[in-house]
Amino acid sequence: MQANEISQPFTIQKRTREFLLFIFCFVQLFLVSQNDSLPKKTKYSGHMMLSGGYAKPLEDIASSSTVGSAKNGLGLQFLIQVPLFKRFGLCVAYDYGLFYVDQDELDERNTTFSFPQVSGMMSSVNVHQNWAMSTLNVGVFASLPFSQNQNVKLETRIMFGSSIATSPGVSCTYATFSPSTTAVSYKTETLFSSKSNNLPLTFLFGLGLRYDLNAEWCLGINFDYLNVVNETEFDEIVTKNTQNQTSVSSKNLDLGYFTFKIGIGRFF
Repeated sequence: MQANEISQPFTIQKRTREFLLFIFCFVQLFLVSQNDSLPKKTKYSGHMMLSGGYAKPLEDIASSSTVGSAKNGLGLQFLIQVPLFKRFGLCVAYDYGLFYVDQDELDERNTTFSFPQVSGMMSSVNVHQNWAMSTLNVGVFASLPFSQNQNVKLETRIMFGSSIATSPGVSCTYATFSPSTTAVSYKTETLFSSKSNNLPLTFLFGLGLRYDLNAEWCLGINFDYLNVVNETEFDEIVTKNTQNQTSVSSKNLDLGYFTFKIGIGRFF
């Protein structure tokens, strides 16, 4: 408890630095984009884009101390951008992150990962549900031409929203050898998947390139950093073993990830 209290100010300070850095980068791009002298090719009325790619988990979701820690995954995003000024406007995005449970990390453990205890050596691991996060964010974007004909544009976004997360479901089987009977018995402990009990505030910073194919279609390459501002609460994490012993625990986790995605979009 004391360690958590000590680490909390450092976490807040880290988040403050990240937020200020992202705000500074966004403001600089916005100022430059509003004063560029390139001729405007066509009137931009907005676009929608569907993208997907690699997602890397951060914070508690990737920690080896977390039950069923995540290693990598898939990030999907549906984005809508609507301009308000010359190269500045509003945006809304739905993000979905799926992160695979690190089975190798679980295989390395020789004892159970929760209470009640089931002694023995790890025999097998079955994953029923991986980590998942669904997030809805709204915010602002700025766009800057990156080529003379304005077919390529550098875009950045700052967004806030809320998310819901799903914890993993995992079954671990342990083998116990009895010297007296020279027999091996197997016992299984199952961690059931659960949904978060709160809707924590989220922060997203996005940076990418958009290539306009024609008046209707475009391609995009995007890097997005998404994190929760306050911790995600799991109040009913149920664990059950083959002796019908059941325990219920709660955890507050700091979840986040970044994605590198490619996508295709259509202009309004």
